[in-house]
Amino acid sequence: MDLQRAYLEANGGLANMQALSSLILDGVMTNAEGEAYEFKLYKKRPDLMRMQIDLPQGSQLTVFDGRRGFELLSRRGEATRLVELDVDASEKAKFEAGMDGIFYHLRGRSEWLEVVSEVEIEGKPAFEIVISEAADLPYERLWIGTEHFQEVKLRRKASSEAGREYLEEIYFSDFEQIRGVWLAKTARFERDGNFFQSVCINKVRANVGLFDSLFEKPKI
Repeated sequence: MDLQRAYLEANGGLANMQALSSLILDGVMTNAEGEAYEFKLYKKRPDLMRMQIDLPQGSQLTVFDGRRGFELLSRRGEATRLVELDVDASEKAKFEAGMDGIFYHLRGRSEWLEVVSEVEIEGKPAFEIVISEAADLPYERLWIGTEHFQEVKLRRKASSEAGREYLEEIYFSDFEQIRGVWLAKTARFERDGNFFQSVCINKVRANVGLFDSLFEKPKI
């Protein structure tokens, strides 16, 4: 089976995917302690992103302008802090700013992937794919579900701020079509097999006109 072709066809074709020019997502993040925070995420092609998280004692704003990332932290009783993200954090922000998934970036480059087995993810069949280091992508392995031919799981090795390495796995579910393109409305993050965080999207708006100024370096 040509999984890349099936993936594009399931999303209405390459042109239809590229026609999805912007997204505004509202949802809730829940951490391992059960604490839940509302967020609003703006995305615009090619690589623009703005995410606001409401915290109990303030807010956190992350912006990626296509080249650099910034974080604005506001906490009650403290001075507002603006920091520029380091190289690793900016690369992560750039990936999160993308409108398309990992498999999209592998299209036409069959030499960068190897289908190694057919397995079950969350009780549903999926193809397990190894990603070549030559692809220069942040994930080493992905799983494509046979229902919609979308990514249902990603895996990578990462490091904590303290420098400890861990295995991160992300599970995607609750798929919904937005302008003919499949979007996972729930993502569950695990570190070394333990639940770390979940992201649930409850409202989606597509192809809304967003000014580039929304993604500029925040001002204090």
